[in-house]
Amino acid sequence: MRRQESEERFEDEIRRETRKEKFTFAELEGVEGEWDRLKRWYGRLQDRDLFGAPDRENAQAMLKVGEQLLKEFTRRVCERQRLAEALEEKGKLE
Repeated sequence: MRRQESEERFEDEIRRETRKEKFTFAELEGVEGEWDRLKRWYGRLQDRDLFGAPDRENAQAMLKVGEQLLKEFTRRVCERQRLAEALEEKGKLE
């Protein structure tokens, strides 16, 4: 699979889970695992790119987009968790 396809798949997954409002720590762990895999893959490719591949800047831009999506998803998961904990404390959620 090409690097761009993997990055697009990562972005699609976060957007899909956001639409579903699936803001759980379990989902976040899965997304973080995928992100770590992408970053390792990109690092290996970067190490092997001795001639400066023409799509390198595009790949870096896509990684920045993915990083921002992950940060926003993480923020929303944490917000949802804090809300759930607050409701549990008040006895409104079991």
